[in-house]
Amino acid sequence: MVISDPVGPLRSVAIEQALLESRADGGEDTVHIYRRDRPTISLGRSQGTDALRMDAVERDGVAVVRRSSGGSAILTGPEQLIMSVVCGKGRFGSREETFDTVCGIIIDAIDRLGVEAHHKPPNDVIVDGRKVSGSARRDLRDATIVHGTIVMELSDESVGRYIVPKERPSPRAYDGVGGLREHVPGLDAKRMRWALMQSLQATLGMLRPARLSERESERVECLMEEGFGSVPSLGL
Repeated sequence: MVISDPVGPLRSVAIEQALLESRADGGEDTVHIYRRDRPTISLGRSQGTDALRMDAVERDGVAVVRRSSGGSAILTGPEQLIMSVVCGKGRFGSREETFDTVCGIIIDAIDRLGVEAHHKPPNDVIVDGRKVSGSARRDLRDATIVHGTIVMELSDESVGRYIVPKERPSPRAYDGVGGLREHVPGLDAKRMRWALMQSLQATLGMLRPARLSERESERVECLMEEGFGSVPSLGL
């Protein structure tokens, strides 16, 4: 288990890519837990910047990165804890079963805080009708990375300031975005991380603290030099 808390936006995506490549080359399964050190919009792999309100992004100095997995833009930062599970492609079964497992880990962590959460398939976690976590996945050869973001504090207003709402052909499956601090006053990253680590231990078994290997660390630096995860059209 590798913990990067806090970590810069571009370094965070470089670490995840290096861990995924390492696992695809025959390395060990790994869990990466981190928070970004500043407000950061994470674009899905194929998503354009037309999803963003660039005037507000630039005015407020919000970072923008492009993750390797699909999905929609999300707002992350110090108030959102991110967990990534890097493992063999079939460890948890099908794509749906993999999301079931990762969402289950997050639900169990939230339950340890005394809050009831529910899985909204395929990849969301809901508390009192509001989304508090979403997950995304990417495969590389025989390896998979699945990351889930746990929201401690966030509002629809802050999301809407930077991200253009998606047009939905059907009613929303949940009533906006919520933060766990609404239900657990004073919740901080240390307590949220403890609950998550307890849940990971119960689901995956023994976890040992680890650092990036020398090869992985070198790959992170190389990826950053290459601008991996940056958005060239924004000069970022």
